[in-house]
Amino acid sequence: TASTARTVSSTANNEKETIGQMLGGLVFLKTGKRAQLIDFYTNRIGMSVWLEQPNITILSHGNMILGFHESDEPPDLQGMYTFVYPSRGAVDEMYRKLKDTADAKPRDNERYSIY
Repeated sequence: TASTARTVSSTANNEKETIGQMLGGLVFLKTGKRAQLIDFYTNRIGMSVWLEQPNITILSHGNMILGFHESDEPPDLQGMYTFVYPSRGAVDEMYRKLKDTADAKPRDNERYSIY
């Protein structure tokens, strides 16, 4: 079910009511290997554990928030995460760190104007 969030903010001269204002969000994926994923994303990528709940771990890195849900159901196998780094050099550094799991070297993507 969907619910509408309601917040009230005030200024010095008036009060303004805002309904349905989103503060952020996160993506959850089902997995049968939560411990291994948490190890990879915390130790190799540098994410931090943001919240632990029964069968759920939520990780964060900057404004990226990912949740992994331990499940007996088939895991979610589709998805693409994009981590934003401040420079090409920082991208290259992460590639060197993760070379053993990378599909390819970093490259320019003219369609999306990214490296």
